[in-house]
Amino acid sequence: MTDRDQELIADYVLGELLPGDNAAFEARMQQDAKLARAVSEMEEIIALGVLSDTPAVSPSRKLRSRVLASIEPRPTATEATSRAEQPDEAPDESAPIPFPAVAAWGWGVAAALAVGATVLTFNLKERGDTIVNLETELASARDSLESVSEDLARSFLDRDALSSRVAELESRQRLDTLRIAAMTSQLEEAASYGFAVFDPETDDGVIEVINMPTIDGDTQDFQLWVVDPQYPNPVDGGIIQVDESGRTRVRFHAKQPVSEVAAFAISLERKGGVPVAEGPMVLVGAL
Repeated sequence: MTDRDQELIADYVLGELLPGDNAAFEARMQQDAKLARAVSEMEEIIALGVLSDTPAVSPSRKLRSRVLASIEPRPTATEATSRAEQPDEAPDESAPIPFPAVAAWGWGVAAALAVGATVLTFNLKERGDTIVNLETELASARDSLESVSEDLARSFLDRDALSSRVAELESRQRLDTLRIAAMTSQLEEAASYGFAVFDPETDDGVIEVINMPTIDGDTQDFQLWVVDPQYPNPVDGGIIQVDESGRTRVRFHAKQPVSEVAAFAISLERKGGVPVAEGPMVLVGAL
């Protein structure tokens, strides 16, 4: 096997042949069993030497050329005959000892494997350093995420506390705008009383009355009034219906906008109510 064949074997196994040369070499292997066996042996040796999760790294052309150049070529038949005809001479102790071609090819492969192993070791170290760096960055990212999560949780707590505080202040402010009055009886024979709460911002209110006098439900009704100085007559607050004990609690809405409440009053009117108070006052509560 020639030096060119050995170089072609190395290039073929390392995948460095051009497409055309690669096809031609494979055609030769189909016709040359010895060449095919040499390629198989080279592939087995390289497979044993570079079995790893790390991708194989090919030596440079310059490095491969140096390795192949160190292998002594096998003498041709003419050179062998010429050497046999020459007289014996004293061996030169400084000259390299020739090895058979197979041994020389094996040493070349070993040298290539040694170089490949060195490159693989370097690559493995680089990959190990990369993994360590990634693990460090991941740990730092996790710490940052935990810190952000804690800040976010505190923000939610602060927001909830702020919302509660705002609701409390709004409630207090709302209470400041409410108008509340205690209502007392205007009839000597009745012990009636009540309470009225009114919100000028919405013109809505709640009234509760107790011990209201008995009336003729078929012809009479109690009617609520809201006294606002801006109007000549009290503002109608609607009909108030009580139970058999003379008690009730109802919501009401002023039929005209009220800006300032001076008093609340309940009068006894004809059935269905009237636009302007006509009957006697039963309960009155001034602010």
